[in-house]
Amino acid sequence: MGQRHDYDVSILSANADMPRSTAARVDGVIVVDPLSDDLRARELMLSALPVVAGEHLPPGLPECEVVAVDHRRALSELLAPEAARGVTRPLLVAPDEHSGWGNLLRDVFDAWAADLGAAPAHGYVRFGGWDDKEGFREVLQPMLQADEEADFVLVSSPYGVLAGLEFLAEHSPTRAVRFASAGPDVGGLLDHVPEVGFVDLPARALGAACAERLIELLEAGRLSPGLRHHAHPSACASPAVNTALNPGQGLPTPLTNRFGMRSLEPSSFVTLQEVRCGKGPCP
Repeated sequence: MGQRHDYDVSILSANADMPRSTAARVDGVIVVDPLSDDLRARELMLSALPVVAGEHLPPGLPECEVVAVDHRRALSELLAPEAARGVTRPLLVAPDEHSGWGNLLRDVFDAWAADLGAAPAHGYVRFGGWDDKEGFREVLQPMLQADEEADFVLVSSPYGVLAGLEFLAEHSPTRAVRFASAGPDVGGLLDHVPEVGFVDLPARALGAACAERLIELLEAGRLSPGLRHHAHPSACASPAVNTALNPGQGLPTPLTNRFGMRSLEPSSFVTLQEVRCGKGPCP
C-alpha cells in the first residue's frame, strides 16, 4: 500500500517500557494492537502526528483513527455450536485489561455465557506471548484443577489449546473438555487436532487497511489531533467452516461506527475473519 502511493514505510522501535529519547521523524504512525501500558505507543498517540490504530483501543489510551476487526461476529459464530452442546462451565484465557482485543473477548464471552446461564472463569495472559505454550499452561493448569466440571475452554492462541490438551492428556486422559482458539492457527498447529475451532485473521489485509486509512489522512491534510477521533471497524464476513468467500458474495452491509462515519468497504475484508476448524469440519 505504501509503495503504491509512493510512501516510505519504517518500523519504529517498540520498547514499551522506555520513553523515546528523540521524536519520531515520520509523517504518520500505525500502532498495531495498542496496549494501554505501552509508553512509546502512548507518546506517539499524544503527539501531533496522525495515528491509526490497528485493532480496538483499550481504556486509557488517547482516541485516534481505528481500523478494527469484527471479532464480535466471528466469536459469536465460533461459540454458537458450543452453546448448542449444552456447555455449563466455560473458561476463558485471554490477554489482560491492557489489551483492547482481550477486553472485547471477555465482553463477548461473558455475554455468551450469561445467555447460557453459566458463570465463566477468567484467566489472564500478557498480550504478545502468543507462542508461550508454557505460559498458557501455567494459567490453565490451576483453572482446570480448580474446576473439575469445566467443559469448554476458549483461549487466545492455538498454543493455549495445545497447552490445555497436553495437560489433560497427562493428568486426566478421560476428561472431556472442548477447546477453541480466538486467534488464528499459525503454522497449522491445529491441523491434527480434531474439532477445535479458531478464528482466522489474515494480518496482511488488516495492515493494508491501516495503511490505506493513514494515507487518506495524510493526503487530506488532516494533521490536527482533533480530527483523528474516528473509528473504522471492518465490515467482514464470517463464512461457513472451511470455506472462503469471493468478493461481493455474502458480505454484510458496511457498518456505521459510534462516531457516525462509514466503515471500510466489506470487499477489503473478504477473508479477514473466518471461523475454521482443525482437521475436518466443526461438528
